[in-house]
Amino acid sequence: MKISGKYIIILTTLLIIASGCRQKEIFKVVNGPEFPWKTLSSLELAANAPYYNISYDSWSNPLGESNFYDFAASDISKLVPGITGNVPWLEYSSRKYRETATTQSTRLYGIFNVLYKVITSCNDPLNYLAQAEQSGQQLFPESSQTEIDAVVPRIKAELYFFRGFSYYYLVQLFCPPYDPNGANDTKILPLKNSFSYDPDSIRTTKIGTTKEIYDQIISDLTTAKKLMPLSYQEEGKVNYYAICGILARVYFMMGDYDDALAECSEVIDKGPYSLPSNVDPIESWNKSPGETPAPEVIWEFVPNENGNMEAVETSITKVAPWGAINGGRGADWVQCSWVQFVLNDWVLKKIGWMKDPQHGDYTETAEAKADKRYGQTWLRLEAYIPKPDNMDQIYYENHYQTLFTDVPFPMVFCDKFYRGKRCDVTKQPLLRLAELLLTRSIIRFEKGDRNGAAEDVNKVRVRAGLAPIAPGDLTADIIDNERIKEMGAEDGDRLRYLISLRRPIGLGDRTGMSPINPPYENMYWKIPEEEIDLNGGYPPDFHQ
Repeated sequence: MKISGKYIIILTTLLIIASGCRQKEIFKVVNGPEFPWKTLSSLELAANAPYYNISYDSWSNPLGESNFYDFAASDISKLVPGITGNVPWLEYSSRKYRETATTQSTRLYGIFNVLYKVITSCNDPLNYLAQAEQSGQQLFPESSQTEIDAVVPRIKAELYFFRGFSYYYLVQLFCPPYDPNGANDTKILPLKNSFSYDPDSIRTTKIGTTKEIYDQIISDLTTAKKLMPLSYQEEGKVNYYAICGILARVYFMMGDYDDALAECSEVIDKGPYSLPSNVDPIESWNKSPGETPAPEVIWEFVPNENGNMEAVETSITKVAPWGAINGGRGADWVQCSWVQFVLNDWVLKKIGWMKDPQHGDYTETAEAKADKRYGQTWLRLEAYIPKPDNMDQIYYENHYQTLFTDVPFPMVFCDKFYRGKRCDVTKQPLLRLAELLLTRSIIRFEKGDRNGAAEDVNKVRVRAGLAPIAPGDLTADIIDNERIKEMGAEDGDRLRYLISLRRPIGLGDRTGMSPINPPYENMYWKIPEEEIDLNGGYPPDFHQ
């Protein structure tokens, strides 16, 4: 990545800033680095650096911004009247991809830099280890070969994973979507797969084609999968099955449905995860650090006791990430006035949760009332009314609009995030079994395996309290609806799902616009102009 002198300092001192994390406290800096890494315990600091880097900035955070951007730009949301939050809803909701410059004042600028910091914090120790292996140098003389063999491959797996994971976010924001039938030869993103302290090398980074970037992602994730011990499991850290799940997402995005199916099946059929019907959907979202995750949670973000987290999600969920306790429900009611997006009228009818809201009939359906997610991870609030004298205050707050006095109709909020005992130290799932079941379901359905598709989608439905669907009654739209209810406003899922299936990205309730159709040529944001100006890897006549 080409950057100015001040950023060269950032790159070459990155590990001083980010790598000093104890193994059990991976989301905060508690001591300085040891470089070069002379012991296995100091090498753990290098493995912890990408975890810290990807989560340290609450407002330019890839983990949270992916949720906000996806929900805002998707076909399933609408803007809330009377919002007060000063967040970039217009660019996302209006899908102003090629019209918007990525300047220092934007979140996209921050995310771009965050992700390349993560990549750099992976490249440095990977290069260090590779050079030692090539020269036959023994890096950790105080450790036995048995100890080295047990630790070093796992640390390398984490580093390869996070490099691929960072590019996975970068391509969704700053790169043309992968076209299975196209050349994918557009050169946009800097491709950094090695580390250098040489300023000239830093200032002249290769610009990769879309294909080269995706190839790098697949290479890094498959290498990480080979290196990661199957038995490794530590709270907040990536494991073997999480790598499989992210690989499934990437293959699905690329239109490689056979490999996506195989990765889904490895997690579903071989992993220790389940969707028991007696564990409610909210149980995946209300856990504090140290608590056992719900049986479906494959990988989760774990904030430290100081509450570092993706605060950007304030813009799409009912509860603010500060001040609320016990999920902000009941007597502890909290509703954030920054919420910008809710489910739109089109999708509420499509998924069967309102009768006909596009024509003013907001009646909630029997299907909605039966669905545990409706009321646990999604919340309907009725239109604003002044509180009647005879109405209980807690009931009023939990059932009616209290902040959005301009809203004359009911709205359904996402209410997944910050639902723990204390909002800012609530764990957040980054990968769940339900997603992989729904991915495998639609792939099986498209391949003609209705029995397998029904088996998968019904596991999600039954956990939500709904009746199973007979294979003969199953349609692609039913699977789609279940995915919206299960995965909406979560980890950038909706846009990624439609792109993965090469479906049009519809308008929802929007007017005066057109759907975005495959191959989605212009559906990506501009990279920072500063990067183009300072990176000699771009040709002089390059323009976005």
